[in-house]
Amino acid sequence: MLPENQHMVVEVDGQMRINDEFLKYDQDWSYYTSRAQEDISEGRNDPTWLEQAVAASQRRANGDFDAWKDNEYELFWGTKQKLPSNVLTGLASNIKFDDLITGALVKPGDTFLYQRTISSVLIEKEVKVRHSFIL
Repeated sequence: MLPENQHMVVEVDGQMRINDEFLKYDQDWSYYTSRAQEDISEGRNDPTWLEQAVAASQRRANGDFDAWKDNEYELFWGTKQKLPSNVLTGLASNIKFDDLITGALVKPGDTFLYQRTISSVLIEKEVKVRHSFIL
């Protein structure tokens, strides 16, 4: 069940064996092994948990939680959406950060999340405004 990988299997004494270097240094192997260990320690392989997860997934697909999400949106995010949720960037695509500063729309306590992908590497930075701006 392991992936096809030319560096994964080596021949030792005429028998094919998993390469020790693969087990030590392969990033995918390490990631999925740790995820499996976390799932086991958190009880995510427990039959009861799996049944509850399937039931919750079906309820979510049926829309049972849509009203709750709509009602909680304003409490959690602070404002209701002005456009339908299927619009990718909504009104924010026309607003530049300079406009927020010059319009005195940035207040202490505001949090901004900067995300950019460069060569398939996601860079994220969260910035919290601590002081007000005086222009």
